[in-house]
Amino acid sequence: MSTGSPRRYGRDRDARNWVDNNLGSIKMRIPAYQGKSDPEAYLEWEKKMELVFNFHNYSEMKKVKLAAIEFTDYAIVLWDQLCVNRRRSGDLPIETWDDMKRVMRRCFVPSHYYRDL
Repeated sequence: MSTGSPRRYGRDRDARNWVDNNLGSIKMRIPAYQGKSDPEAYLEWEKKMELVFNFHNYSEMKKVKLAAIEFTDYAIVLWDQLCVNRRRSGDLPIETWDDMKRVMRRCFVPSHYYRDL
């Protein structure tokens, strides 16, 4: 009677049934946003950001910083101006993803815009 055989079988079976729930090793790219005048482009970017943020356990401030890093073209100019104006007027900086979305939607999605789902 061999004592190693059942153990080896048990480990092999466990290895076959093992599910990788460790998400930390997966690299996800934060999408860039240019600040086009197309509301749909902004809403698509926002949705992609939501998916990335739901995947990672980032702090609210890190979400804001990660999103701002990926602004290009008009979006980065607008974001920079917004931050400068807030500092000059003594307003607190934007520190949550929800606040950032609210500000960015005001800039890139007209209030009358309707999106078909």
